[in-house]
Amino acid sequence: MSLKYRIAATILAFEVIIIGAVLWLTLGHSMRSVRDQVAQTEEVTLQLLANLSRAALLTDEFADLQTFIEETRRDPRVVTVVVGAADGRVIAATEPELIGEPFPELVVAREHRYWRHIDILGRAGVLGTLAIKFSHQPLMLAYQETRNLGASTAIVGMVATAVAGALMGFLLTRRLRALAAAAD
Repeated sequence: MSLKYRIAATILAFEVIIIGAVLWLTLGHSMRSVRDQVAQTEEVTLQLLANLSRAALLTDEFADLQTFIEETRRDPRVVTVVVGAADGRVIAATEPELIGEPFPELVVAREHRYWRHIDILGRAGVLGTLAIKFSHQPLMLAYQETRNLGASTAIVGMVATAVAGALMGFLLTRRLRALAAAAD
């Protein structure tokens, strides 16, 4: 392999290592940060709905709670919300057909979905249970888009740098050839 191709290959290899490490580290860090933020948001959502549910359970007024719970579907991460009374029946849910039924078993059959639940407490003890099924699917889609954009940008940058390296190698070896010819 000629000197100009070795120079270009060395620059490209070094660049692949550096850019790959930067992408891996920054995407990993941002994903961890986003997951921490999402966990905090989920906790606030649980607490807010538990407080609203407590008021509804104490007053036996579930219409406003049902309306609010149905609005939680605007959040693409919320799949299902179920509020159950202490007697084990559902009093409010994102799926109205669950109302009046026994509280469902919290089983997840799909990837990136999980239940978070909390007991709804009153002065006399447990008034009921709130369960929310969340989905990481929107987060995973955003991560994939970011990863693909970063990889595409890195590939274009590496190709441009490799071309620049090849040109530099060509210019250097041409001048070196001229020097070698003069020396001969």
